[in-house]
Amino acid sequence: MSSVHRAIVAIVIGFALCTSDAGAETNRSSADQEQEAFYQRYPDLRAHNKIVQTAFEQLKQSGFQAKTVAEAEKAIALRAYELLNQAEMRK
Repeated sequence: MSSVHRAIVAIVIGFALCTSDAGAETNRSSADQEQEAFYQRYPDLRAHNKIVQTAFEQLKQSGFQAKTVAEAEKAIALRAYELLNQAEMRK
């Protein structure tokens, strides 16, 4: 598995909703760990989970591919900050 593929898989596990298949509990545990690691790196985004989810979805839809998990997390965080700033400017 390439590092790009691993990074994408880690982010998808970390932010996608888990299905109710037989491996869902394992996926949920892994997703919880990935999310917790993300929010430890970007604690100020913890209160903005919906914005982070939106940032993730936008990057995914754009075809963004990171080389590492850290690069993917940074891109998600930067996009989330952009969305927060846009929302603040509209007030």
